[in-house]
Amino acid sequence: MISTTPATTPSVTMSEIIEHSGKSLAQIARESDLSLSHVSRLRSHTRLPSVQTAAKLAVVLDVPLATLIQAAAATERPARQRPRPAALQVLKDAERVLTQQVRSTHPKAA
Repeated sequence: MISTTPATTPSVTMSEIIEHSGKSLAQIARESDLSLSHVSRLRSHTRLPSVQTAAKLAVVLDVPLATLIQAAAATERPARQRPRPAALQVLKDAERVLTQQVRSTHPKAA
């Protein structure tokens, strides 16, 4: 399992997470109920995952959801693609969901 803490571990990319899993793209697609082309685009950094897709992939790839979201956010996108407002909203939504989860499981951390 890839485990990171933002303060001490450099961010990893989606392709590194997928490679570390030892699973093929086809296997990841099948286990996460996503199309092979969608998983391929995530790996090649031409797409950002939605919160729901990131949650599925976190389970299949055995990584914390926060690590997957950080990997997607830290990934450099090709110059021809401009960041989409929807992609930024996905990251904001993920941050909100993760914050709520932390607050509900660790009330003193809030």
